[in-house]
Parts: sequence; structure tokens; C-alpha cells
Amino acid sequence: MTDLANNERRGPLKNGLVVQLRQVSKYFGGLQVLTDVSVSLEQGRVLGLIGPNGAGKTTLLNVISGLLKPEQGAIEVNGTDVTNWPAHRISSAAGVTRTFQNIRLFQGMTVAENVMTGYHAKIGTPVLATFLHTPAERREEQKARQAAARALEFVGVYQHAARLASELSYGDQRRVEIARALVSAPTLLLLDEPTAGMTPRETTDMTGLIRQLKESNLAMIVIEHKANFIMDVSDRIVVLNFGLVIAEGDPHTVRNNPEVIEAYLGKEDDGT
Repeated sequence: MTDLANNERRGPLKNGLVVQLRQVSKYFGGLQVLTDVSVSLEQGRVLGLIGPNGAGKTTLLNVISGLLKPEQGAIEVNGTDVTNWPAHRISSAAGVTRTFQNIRLFQGMTVAENVMTGYHAKIGTPVLATFLHTPAERREEQKARQAAARALEFVGVYQHAARLASELSYGDQRRVEIARALVSAPTLLLLDEPTAGMTPRETTDMTGLIRQLKESNLAMIVIEHKANFIMDVSDRIVVLNFGLVIAEGDPHTVRNNPEVIEAYLGKEDDGT
């Protein structure tokens, strides 16, 4: 199995932590959507993020990845404060990549080309070199193809590399998105509802893939509404409600927390 995580090249991790949020708050106008959120995650671990719709889960991923800036608090990745970094720098320099709740593939491109865009975004190939097709650009293109092939093989859809993304099943398109996020060898992967719209069989397969990624020493934060799935893949779970952390702990502890049951688990359809 290819080790797609690339923690070693980024140096030693501070206290073994990949990401640490300290009292992060976010406002949209007069509405506070995150309030003093503090979470941390170690290398090779999965943090499940659950809560009702509108709890602030996707907002939290957007803050970690730099798409949104918090009004208060601090974010460290691999021991470096990235609170005010732009999203592209958090991705390229800090090694944070992500998928989105809604599939964002280029439907008119091949599967391999979609994954290669993740590699090119990472290395920042100069536009002029791309147009001139310089020797350096050709070498990088070959590296991109090789990296894309490894990522596609890892997630189990290499056989579709030459097909258009639009021709794949929904579940396979999700895997291609994950391959695109993995191609740059991240230290932290953010997954926003990776099993949304999947069949029970596809959901089971995704469970296996996330466990493989854990074995490759990758840290992951996963948002998911399917309770059984998130309990199965997570080492620790954080529960958000109205932007507040109302519970945190191992899956067994969280599953049996009365406040969590009332706010979320007792009212949500498992979906499997």
C-alpha cells in the first residue's frame, strides 16, 4: 500500500499534534456560528464532527482550511500558526486538503486529469512554463501523472483513469475527489460528508478506505450524518450544536451522552 501521507517532509510535529484550534469564534454579520471552539488532532487519528444541520460543522472546516477567517482564536497546523494564512498557502505549505459536501469534479475532464489538478495546485506550476511546455514543465507533468495514478490506485478507481468524471457512479466520483485531495501527500485531510448520497454498500467501502488512510498515518477530520459510519471510523468525536461544542470523547461515550442524544442522535436518521 502506498503511503500517501507526507508527514516526514514537514518536520517533527509539535507534541504529536497535526492541528490545534484554540477558542475559535466565527460570525456572519450579527450571527455567531462558532463560539470558542477548541479541538486538536494527532497524526494517524480520525476526528468525527457531528451535529444537527446548521450546527457550524462545515464552517469549522472552512475556517481550518482558510476559506474563512475567524474573528477570534488561533489555528495551528504542524506547530505553525496559520490563522491568517490564505487558503492556498494552508494547502500547499501546511498540507491541509479537503473534499466538499457537494461533488466538485470537472465533469468534462478525465478522472486522471481531475486528480492531476490537485497536484498542480500543490506545486504551483508557473503559467508561462505550462504554455511554453518547457522541459521542467514536462517533467512536472510526468510526476503529476505518476502521483495521480498512485492516488487513484489507493482509493480503488485506477481502472477509470481514462474515463470522463461524468461517466462514473456517484460513489466512484467521491473516491476521485478523495484521490485529488490525497495527490499532494497532505498531513491533514478534511472530509465533508464523504458518504452523502451513497448506497449502504458504498458506505461500507468508504469505511474501509478511511481505515486504510489511517494506516498511512494521515490525520482526518470527518463530517458525517450517518451515525453508525462516524462511530465506526472515528477515534474521537466532537459534537457541535449552534456553534458550541456540547460533547467530546470516544464514540461510546458520545453515543451515550444524553445531551447528544437529545440534540442529534435521537432525531437523525442513520441513513444506512
